[in-house]
Amino acid sequence: MPDYKKRRRRRGIAPKVKPNAATKRAQKIEVEEEISTREPRKRPSFKFNILKGNKTQKRKKSLIGLALVILLILAVVFVNISYPATLSSSYNNIVALLGNGSYPIAVKGSQTLNFIPYKNYYYALTDTNVCVYSNSGKEMFSAFHGFTKPVLATSSGNAIVYDQGGKQLMVISPTKLKGTVNTENEIIAAAISDSGKFAVATYSDKYSAAVIVYNSRNRVIYEWYSAEDYINNITISRNGKKIAVTTLNSKSGIFNSKLNIINFKSATPECSKTYENCLIYGLDCGNDSTFSVIKENSIECLKWFNHNSPEIKNDYSITHFKDCGSKKIAVFTRENDSADNHIIIFSSRGKVKADIKYKGTVSDVALKGHSVYCINDTNVTAVDFDSNILKNCNYGFGGVRLSVISADTVLVASDTEISKVKLK
Repeated sequence: MPDYKKRRRRRGIAPKVKPNAATKRAQKIEVEEEISTREPRKRPSFKFNILKGNKTQKRKKSLIGLALVILLILAVVFVNISYPATLSSSYNNIVALLGNGSYPIAVKGSQTLNFIPYKNYYYALTDTNVCVYSNSGKEMFSAFHGFTKPVLATSSGNAIVYDQGGKQLMVISPTKLKGTVNTENEIIAAAISDSGKFAVATYSDKYSAAVIVYNSRNRVIYEWYSAEDYINNITISRNGKKIAVTTLNSKSGIFNSKLNIINFKSATPECSKTYENCLIYGLDCGNDSTFSVIKENSIECLKWFNHNSPEIKNDYSITHFKDCGSKKIAVFTRENDSADNHIIIFSSRGKVKADIKYKGTVSDVALKGHSVYCINDTNVTAVDFDSNILKNCNYGFGGVRLSVISADTVLVASDTEISKVKLK
């Protein structure tokens, strides 16, 4: 046999000995005992989470920001659909309020017909123009209406001016003319909501009267007809989802009135209420849940939904009614004495807050806090809810409308000018 095929011995290294079965079992038992007695390994603790590094934190912040942006967009879209007039004019209103004007302001026209304040500005309607001024005296908007018998209706900054007995109306915001609407028949009354929807009551060729409801883009969305009775008052809920209409008929010289609450899903009123031998003077939408029915010696506060109606009564006849937000003012005057008045302050739900006995003629009335302001031909007087006179000021002559800016400052509108008066 050649040498390269001969087995070589590894010198200096002990040969491997294969363990037998008994040895393997002994080694296995020894390893298991060692593992069972070994203490568990403790993981190191850290004060911060390694998994949440800078990238993860940035990613989380980005997702939160994106979610907020999406929610904001959805909110804007929802409000824009529900109240398109509000968002479109808010920015313009804020810009228009910047800057100052001055008093007195010369009235555009020869007669002041209405004067309605709203937050930091007010509407002034004359026989020729409709104007909007900031409380500082800056003119925000002015337009010539040219109506024979102009009437102003407002709701949370939205406004319409209609020609009672005519066939045209103007839709305005505090800064611009939003459009004009021409009706087929003569207008009886109209009202506008916070959402920009407005309702117009007119005469009709086929029926006694009709109601046409428009959306904020001046498009007709609903019509309702009264077959026999004539419509004399109308109001619309603040959210623009319902209208209230009063109708009038005469039998044997007696006037009977009927109140109808109507939604836009049906031509049948959801609620009707008859007032025998009663003339309803007006309707006023108080808030989203109630509206007021104004009668000769009482005011009824009805709810739009369950139609409950608490009532405020007085022996005198109502001469003034004004919506002042969460509170209302009604002036009841003795029939043969215009200087004997009861001024009642009540909530939109019909809860009486004060019954003020006021001696003096009242041309207009306003509310600020817990003070009532009354104006006559020459004086402005402030009284508290306990009938105590707080302030009195002789402003001049000829005031017909009043607006309160602060506790000691009022605006007085006459047929010639609007002036700022400090009370002492």
